[in-house]
Amino acid sequence: MTIEESRAMFPILKDYTYFNTARFCAVPTTVATLQQRYLQSLSLHGSWEFSEWSEKYELTRQLSADMMGSTADQVFFIPNVSTGINLSSLYLPKGRKVVLLDKDFPSVVLPWRSHGFEIESCDYKAANLYEELEAILSQGNKILCMSWVQSADGFEIDLDRIYDLCKRHDAILVLDGTQGFGAIPFKVDPDLSMVFLTSAFKWLLAGYGVALGYVSEDLMPHFKAFQGWNSIDFGTGHAKTGAASLEVGNAMFFNVLSLYEGLSLINEVGMEVIYKKNTTYRTSLINALQNAGHTVDLAEGTRSTIFRVEVPDGKYEELAAAKVQTSKQRGKLRLSPHFYNNEADIDRLIAALN
Repeated sequence: MTIEESRAMFPILKDYTYFNTARFCAVPTTVATLQQRYLQSLSLHGSWEFSEWSEKYELTRQLSADMMGSTADQVFFIPNVSTGINLSSLYLPKGRKVVLLDKDFPSVVLPWRSHGFEIESCDYKAANLYEELEAILSQGNKILCMSWVQSADGFEIDLDRIYDLCKRHDAILVLDGTQGFGAIPFKVDPDLSMVFLTSAFKWLLAGYGVALGYVSEDLMPHFKAFQGWNSIDFGTGHAKTGAASLEVGNAMFFNVLSLYEGLSLINEVGMEVIYKKNTTYRTSLINALQNAGHTVDLAEGTRSTIFRVEVPDGKYEELAAAKVQTSKQRGKLRLSPHFYNNEADIDRLIAALN
């Protein structure tokens, strides 16, 4: 499937100019159809089609693992990233200090504070960010928790440098990939002590209700505080040993099957194709804005399509009235296009801004 063909799968684009993926994705018809079919199946047949849903549930785990370069037994499903960060703050060793980024997203920061960890922090906008992080991590016995891409302005952490710093200084990395995974190619590092978490309602196209988690093999023994009936492999009667053991209760079929459809569409279009389109489109959009006299606030060195534009007061409301969906962020207009946006969207945005 080409990108142009995939655009027809997003009904919202018929009525709106949509530049708000960093808040919530445009939902493809395949996801909406799956949700309707699943609920109808429950209504008409009860649990009769349970085996089909269970098979797709595990296929979703494999698709997720393939996309992040892990194995399926290292992937688990949770309702949201906040749950995953809280679990990490409960499970990981209490003797370590936690390193955070100033002004990072609240769900990344708050659990560590509320669960009694000693905190150190760095300003992610500092010119010497990586030098500051190395100075802290070199002291040893640290957990580094951060967003890969900042939701407010699209700033992207250099993961190669972060992976290297954590391995050299024996730090555990807890990474929130919500604002990058599905838009920018990503792989976990199998040689790193790492927890990776990402929401599915933004760049993964799946809607609310599910997030992905990954736990490196060496950290799995720590993640055993919660247990439930679904922690048992009913084929063998023994406790599950992989990350699926963290899914302690009823399977989140409705949400995980929606993720299956979102990941399937991304795979059909191609992650590299999507990334290339996003990169090219971001350049075209920024050039159009600047040529129209607008000031663009783009984080230096980022590959993200999230950025802000300075606009007069009331402009956000004017755009909303013109059916152009954007977001307000810290007094500026935040734009966050995805691969389903086209050149006509740029024209409509510029016309509405002017």
